[in-house]
Amino acid sequence: AEDGASTYAPGAMGNAFRVSTYVSDLAIYDQIQVLRGPSGLIQGTGEPGGTINMIRKKPTKDNQYNFQTTLSSWGAVRQTADLSRQLNEQGTLRGRAVLVGDAGHGYSSDIDKRNGTIYAVVEADLAASTKIDVGAMYGYNKYTPDVWGFPLTTDGKDTGLSRKKYFGADWNEYKTKKSNVFAELSHAFNENWKADLKLNYTKTTSKNKFAFVSAPSTGWDGVSDFRINGGTGSFYDNTADEYSIDSKVSGKFHLLERTHEVFLGASWHKSKFKSDYSATYISPSTVPANFSPKDIAEPDWSVKDAQDHNFRFSYYEAAFNLGARLELTKTVHALLGGRYTHYDYDSWSWYTVWYGDDSPDPGNPYTSTYRKNKFIPYAGLT
Repeated sequence: AEDGASTYAPGAMGNAFRVSTYVSDLAIYDQIQVLRGPSGLIQGTGEPGGTINMIRKKPTKDNQYNFQTTLSSWGAVRQTADLSRQLNEQGTLRGRAVLVGDAGHGYSSDIDKRNGTIYAVVEADLAASTKIDVGAMYGYNKYTPDVWGFPLTTDGKDTGLSRKKYFGADWNEYKTKKSNVFAELSHAFNENWKADLKLNYTKTTSKNKFAFVSAPSTGWDGVSDFRINGGTGSFYDNTADEYSIDSKVSGKFHLLERTHEVFLGASWHKSKFKSDYSATYISPSTVPANFSPKDIAEPDWSVKDAQDHNFRFSYYEAAFNLGARLELTKTVHALLGGRYTHYDYDSWSWYTVWYGDDSPDPGNPYTSTYRKNKFIPYAGLT
């Protein structure tokens, strides 16, 4: 969750190769909350085992200007600027911006990265007890993937090769873009009761291409040629759209000389994912034992002679929750309540090419549908 609004962790809802979502740079967050047990049911997607809630940075009361540069032993450089200030004399309009640039190599000179993030949020006091936050974020990630790691010898032992050796093509690349807009309206009825409404939209795209070498099926004997893993190069073209609306009313009341809390919430979340995968044969399918990443020529991705596989899937969730946090003693509280969730899942996948066979009928895709209504009561002590 982000600011308590529903969002899915990258890879949690499908094959990680086929989703473009990724976690934003941590520089834009003020804190990360780990909620365990029933507390997870009142945040985000309502996971009963717990949830992670990332709180975005908001404008501060006082002006601040922070700059940071980080260097690594592998030649990576990371620079961050975090700026916050009042935008009018009355202090009723405030803004904050975070800029991040990150570039450099990994453990091998054949591996590098280029990442950047721009984040901005404006906060305005609409009235003495009402405020609104509107913000946006753009992130760009480009890096060299290392998917399969090192091959093993025939007896399953370390090859003794330098750990700096990279067993992928020099054109391997993961390139992802992320755009996010959000808004939050909050109102305090009095010192005990408040309500908030949160809107969030995120779009991510990724284009990933790679090929790696591995040892023969019997393992590497230190002399034999390496083979291209699967004999193909892989290309993924992914897109994701995520929408969410979250609302909550909460308040405190006094009973039996104790202060208790009650809350009522409703949330709506929809995610749509698109992934087009193609695999193209690489010739020759072997490279020398002393290979260099330049030995693997990039194939013509338009050929798609090995596989052409398409995926479409979507998630829809609407939920209502009601609960109370009762003060039993000064240090012990009881959390009681329940969450009702309606969940939909739909997926479609089809092949137009399957290892050279272009006979699969794209008009008859494999489909999967899941519908579920579930009420989960919960109770816990904190």
